[in-house]
Amino acid sequence: MLVRWSEISSNDVHKYTHMIVVWPLGVLEAHGPHLPLGTDGFQVEHVVERLSESVDIVLLPTLWYGNVEGLSSYPGSVSLSYDTLRSVVREVLTGVYRAGFRKVIIISGHAGGTHMSAVRHGARDVVREHRDLRVVVLSDYDFAYELRGKEFPEDDGHGGLIETSRIMAIRPDLVRKDRVQEDNVFDYPRFLIIPDYRPLYKEGYRGYPTKASSNLGEKINDYIVKRLLELIKKVF
Repeated sequence: MLVRWSEISSNDVHKYTHMIVVWPLGVLEAHGPHLPLGTDGFQVEHVVERLSESVDIVLLPTLWYGNVEGLSSYPGSVSLSYDTLRSVVREVLTGVYRAGFRKVIIISGHAGGTHMSAVRHGARDVVREHRDLRVVVLSDYDFAYELRGKEFPEDDGHGGLIETSRIMAIRPDLVRKDRVQEDNVFDYPRFLIIPDYRPLYKEGYRGYPTKASSNLGEKINDYIVKRLLELIKKVF
């Protein structure tokens, strides 16, 4: 069962406080010439709706902004600072707590290190103040990338085979595979601080998008939902 936070009357909030609040985070970020700027948001909204088929959740409206500094130089990318994102997470969670909810899952479709650190930092601020609040923070790519090196190439990445396949299964009308003529794989300079990824990411993607398919995307999305259900059972 899915209850949308934005559709509840203030008088009825108390009826749902026993349920898990799920907050999807998506960003506006370049994903190559073949995928939409809202790729991360579309993916996480899809898995959350699938999740609601098995778990009763209260769904907060998706936050469509996050920290995307590495690809912020590409047209259409919009990035929040670390401190701004941390503050947004902290203040939204505080409001959720005041409303009476005690179980929250924040699922980000964007898995950037700085972005996820800011989200976790904001959540930790609130949990430290309210010890009876239980918050889980993760990206759906924490699970999707478990398939790398097994069913998909280890070096597939941003806008590559996995991500393109997922969007082909979710929003095929927004995928332009005709714009990708070749794959783009390179040795990622681990541990190096990179202010701008343009020199590395040819046209904003890394991996094997030419091999993507909707069938593969459905398989990946199914796997993510399965892993989320396992996590919820364990934590809550």
